[in-house]
Amino acid sequence: MTDIENKTVQPTEKNKKKFDIKLILEIVVEAVVLCVLFSVFICTAHVTGQSMEPTYSDGTFLIASRLSTPHVGDIVLARDDEFGVIVKRVIAEGGDTIEIQDGNVYLNRERVDEPYVKYPDMSETMTEVTVPESEYFLAGDNRANSIDSRSGLGTITKDDIIGVVFFDIF
Repeated sequence: MTDIENKTVQPTEKNKKKFDIKLILEIVVEAVVLCVLFSVFICTAHVTGQSMEPTYSDGTFLIASRLSTPHVGDIVLARDDEFGVIVKRVIAEGGDTIEIQDGNVYLNRERVDEPYVKYPDMSETMTEVTVPESEYFLAGDNRANSIDSRSGLGTITKDDIIGVVFFDIF
């Protein structure tokens, strides 16, 4: 072996600084890209109050997809001018008819089994309503303690849906 083959190149202080700065810049750029992607595709919220019990308790942290289209049975995060971000279950979508008789929900005139509902009000009645296209009828799982589409909130437009919940951390 020659002397050249046996020598190892030692980085100089100048090369070390360039390497450190380059590494730091790469990490910062990757972090910014991840944050942007997260904010574009994912949204989060905390449950406030008891309206979604027993499914979610006060303080539960939720993660939702901004890309998913909500359907009946999905839990969504939605914007409301008066209440801010709300967490509710979709119980009817645009074009559906919904009616409540003796506490039972009828979607398109068929009774819906709702095992997640806490304290159904068996005296609750609501005449049949047709949900406008591109809107959703929302309700909390704790029907006795929820401000929702049944109680003055009205239907929520597709534009006011922030995301469909897919993960929770209690």
